[in-house]
Amino acid sequence: MLFRRRSKQSIVERVRESVWPRGGWPRALRYFGKRIVRLSDSPHAVAVGFAVGVFVAWSPLFGLHYLLTVILAFMLRGNVLAALLGATVGNPLTVPAMWVADFKLGERILGAHHFRRMAVQVPETLAHHSFDAILPIIKPMLIGWVVLGGITAVIAYVIVRVAVRAYQHARRERLEARRLSRLGEVTGV
Repeated sequence: MLFRRRSKQSIVERVRESVWPRGGWPRALRYFGKRIVRLSDSPHAVAVGFAVGVFVAWSPLFGLHYLLTVILAFMLRGNVLAALLGATVGNPLTVPAMWVADFKLGERILGAHHFRRMAVQVPETLAHHSFDAILPIIKPMLIGWVVLGGITAVIAYVIVRVAVRAYQHARRERLEARRLSRLGEVTGV
């Protein structure tokens, strides 16, 4: 295998790498950004895909993130790989804060203040497996998801579209300059 490690990492090393990358978070984020802008699709398709992933990342339906991301990306004709990269915004480190924000905003939109006492009853209601018992918790989360996911998706769309368009334009100019310099070498000019 071309890019295989010489010595296999232990489980502890892999967990440490996923929590704190060897090169640090700034380097990992730069690499993540370059992966997105280098996708070979139109700026609109890449931006739609990434925005779909960011939208779904806010979802309280944690086990369905990637499935929802792929389905929405196909429906909106976005880049599926960009959508999957966007869905990684919702990872085990960020999801708890995102769910709290979903719940708080949904609670505020609904104007319901009786949910405060529901936090104490959650383990008891989950034991009954009744959807009606869980609905007062899920409903504000779904409403908060749509609002916060929609806002961040629009912001992500604009940023990614501008970045991809700029990268692709600069790449075309570099390739054209390289083609012209090779043409000049061949003709002897």
